[in-house]
Amino acid sequence: MSVARETVRTVNGASRIVRCIAAVTCLLSTFAFVNLESSRVSAISVPDPPTVGGGIRIVSDNDYALFAGNATNVTRLIQQNNDVFWDQIAAAASYKIALEEGETYVYLMGMGGGGAEDIGGTLNNVDVTSISSGVNGLQ
Repeated sequence: MSVARETVRTVNGASRIVRCIAAVTCLLSTFAFVNLESSRVSAISVPDPPTVGGGIRIVSDNDYALFAGNATNVTRLIQQNNDVFWDQIAAAASYKIALEEGETYVYLMGMGGGGAEDIGGTLNNVDVTSISSGVNGLQ
């Protein structure tokens, strides 16, 4: 019986040593990738704001305004239509929208002049009447 106990103690002692060596190895390997000589912090480069590449084509009865902004606010007016309805097709143009730093949203506001109004067109080749709008903007 005492030989068996001595064997168990030896096995337990050996496994304790193996666990200790494994823990020290893991700890040292964690520090192996840390560069202690470098005290500089590299700046992360910020990507350029997106460009609405497909352009925008809108015809509206009566007018519309196109704004840029972020998730909480409009920051600037991009384009506003003031043409009377029967002149809008002749005056129609395609616009490439370059969002500026911090701008992540394009807001389209239809402005009516009384009576029935309609709005239609595309934004990035997507029909503006099919884009759902939610609490977080265009979905």
